[in-house]
Amino acid sequence: MKNVYIFFILAIIYSCNLLQAQIISGSKAKAVIKTAESVALINDDYLPSYIKFTKGEEIELESLQSWLNNNFKLSPGFGLKLIRSENDQYGYTHYRYRQTLNGHPVLGGDYIAHVIKNKIISLNGKIRKYIEPQTNIGLTESAAILYALDYVKASQYKWQIPEEEKFIKYITGNPDTTFYPKGELTIVPEKGDFS
Repeated sequence: MKNVYIFFILAIIYSCNLLQAQIISGSKAKAVIKTAESVALINDDYLPSYIKFTKGEEIELESLQSWLNNNFKLSPGFGLKLIRSENDQYGYTHYRYRQTLNGHPVLGGDYIAHVIKNKIISLNGKIRKYIEPQTNIGLTESAAILYALDYVKASQYKWQIPEEEKFIKYITGNPDTTFYPKGELTIVPEKGDFS
């Protein structure tokens, strides 16, 4: 029963995303992407939120990033970083990518490639086409960690417990491993929203 509820919640969320999109197929889809059978467009600032390729005209997984660069006007420094892949019972492998700009992750920029035998059958997600390359770093790594610690306000952290630190070093086999947090520079919109 729990799986049924999860399915319906995911279906509702996906439907809400598609309600914001203009779905086109056939010759109209081919006018946008010549190898597409159907496309869902959000607006001109984003890549299509869904692309289904025409059978026999799928693209190779290895060429995804270059295909995107060649078919859309993307920011200089645009990249994709593989986050994970999962196989399903129907023979698909789903590759989840995070959008990057000059190697830094972009908040909310995710794209999923649905692949059979190394051919991308469809893509979906939300990728911003153009992001201003001039980025102002609002926080240093140490300042961000101090803000996070101040927000959490724990009485003790794992890295402050010698036994925990010893354990993580033993498990990883790396004497430099620690539970102390590591900050990551992430591209976020100035006012919290790319739109």
